[in-house]
Amino acid sequence: MGTKWSVEFLNDTAEAEFDQLPTGIKAKIVRISQLIEQVGLLSVKEPYVRHVHDKIWEIRASAKEKLARSLYTTIKGKRVVILRTFVKKTRKTPKREIELALQRMKEFIMGKRLQDKHKKLLSDPEYRKAYMELEDEFIIVKALIQARTNANLTQKQIAERMGTTQSVVARIESGKPLPSLKSVIRYAAAVNSRIDLKLVQANK
Repeated sequence: MGTKWSVEFLNDTAEAEFDQLPTGIKAKIVRISQLIEQVGLLSVKEPYVRHVHDKIWEIRASAKEKLARSLYTTIKGKRVVILRTFVKKTRKTPKREIELALQRMKEFIMGKRLQDKHKKLLSDPEYRKAYMELEDEFIIVKALIQARTNANLTQKQIAERMGTTQSVVARIESGKPLPSLKSVIRYAAAVNSRIDLKLVQANK
């Protein structure tokens, strides 16, 4: 197998900005970063990531408290480098935030992996609770995106097979709200797969 994707912070400043986020949003960003590492960045689409400007993209996270964005770029070695994280207060990503990310993009050093930060955060009961609340959502999301990747299909192609629109497929893959079993079965058929459902005992 080839090199897997990794998600990391540019430097201590970028890490500190992440630390200032509400707990629920931190957990969501970590879940999205794990998705990137598990299925590959190129397989993860909106609503989780979106192109912003030039070589700048954003990880898009929301929780009941607020919206946040982590602006990132990619470099050789399948590295996603988070340049700037902030709470989003306007509909569009502010130009000043993009300019700051572009400026920081010139300062590359070996970053700090976000998963190392996640391991430390798990000792915080509030963070651990918020992270675990996202478990079911991202189990489904990972399975759907992995199936699409294995089938070598785009969201648009799946939509055509399902007789719907790309935005509907993107919403199904987002896990928000959790898709119905009927929708998952239709999606599975579109990617030449079938449902293999099993229930496992929850950890106490």
